[in-house]
Amino acid sequence: MDFIADLPLDPPLQVSIEPYVDPRSLDQNSLMHVLWDRLGKELGYGGDEVKEVMKDKYGPKLTVTLRNETKVVPKPSRKYTKAESSAMIDQIYRLGAQMGVQL
Repeated sequence: MDFIADLPLDPPLQVSIEPYVDPRSLDQNSLMHVLWDRLGKELGYGGDEVKEVMKDKYGPKLTVTLRNETKVVPKPSRKYTKAESSAMIDQIYRLGAQMGVQL
């Protein structure tokens, strides 16, 4: 921790310590997009349309406040953790099976 003493004092610095969040992998991201595209194609929708509907219905949510109005919104998939991505991938396969779509 000696390096902290060597840090410049101008401009003032802020240090944060937060729990580590394991971000989704690029492979997970690629697979989600392939599956959303395939499901959309089979159902007559675009992959982005399927993605947004699935994020809204099955994905993790964030609570945001803008201009004193609080809303619960879907978490952007680029911010998913590995666990959240795995859950979404499982849900895509489950929904495809329920709709008779071979993914």
